[in-house]
Amino acid sequence: GIEPQTRMAENFEDAQRITDAEKEYQPSSHTLFLFKSYCGIEDATVIKNKVIEGRKKALQTYPYKCVQEFRFAEARSTSHPFYQYLVKLEKNRLFKMKFLDVGCCTGTDIRMMISQGLATPENIRGIDLEQGFIDLGFDLFEDRDRLQKCFTVGTILGDGLPYEKEEFDVIYCGSVFHLFNEEDGIKLAQNILPCLKKGGILYGRTVGSSKDEPFEGDMGPRSQLRWMHTPTSLDAMLVKVGFATSESQSASLDMPGIANGSRQMIAFTATKAT
Repeated sequence: GIEPQTRMAENFEDAQRITDAEKEYQPSSHTLFLFKSYCGIEDATVIKNKVIEGRKKALQTYPYKCVQEFRFAEARSTSHPFYQYLVKLEKNRLFKMKFLDVGCCTGTDIRMMISQGLATPENIRGIDLEQGFIDLGFDLFEDRDRLQKCFTVGTILGDGLPYEKEEFDVIYCGSVFHLFNEEDGIKLAQNILPCLKKGGILYGRTVGSSKDEPFEGDMGPRSQLRWMHTPTSLDAMLVKVGFATSESQSASLDMPGIANGSRQMIAFTATKAT
């Protein structure tokens, strides 16, 4: 495989930043909480070393920004307003629901939902294109035997997702739409919609435009110019593909460095018609 330093240099201004990021890394309180509550690991140094080693493996799979900056070890969905709504629901209601994480990467958000009692291995699923990220999740959280059935490796842009029609009550899609061009973003939304039950919710986050109009960003992982939506254009797209409503808003969502220049983080919540 390609050395992480070589692949990283294509994304960072210089390779020195790779080493600096590793030296400076300290697990956040969220990361420490997850490893303690889910894995029973309390030693912050052990957790830090696990994440640093995990990052090296993840960079070999694909050097996404979230990997470069250690965000794969954060359950970033927890700062979304809809997640806060889920936290307040009664557990017997939650366990009757079924959840899907589209573009789940290492499955960190899935483990957080389980650790917080919002889901069980029986009612939550995740799909990602990269087997390497899913395997890394098993290594990080030491739960392959428990969560093996939860994950599917596959494309999210093919002829539909590999799930039953109207199978899920809630679908999370975090930091995925901004990886694609405008056409593929529409295709992704079209693939998600049939998997939701009537009245079901799609929520998530994406890097988008802070200008008045959407624009083509830099080259994405599919060698395409990535489409940067505004909150308004993202809502319009989701409604056009068939969602009854969509509400998007500017949000920091614990993403330092994003809210500058022409880009911002956008949180969205879309509802399928009943």
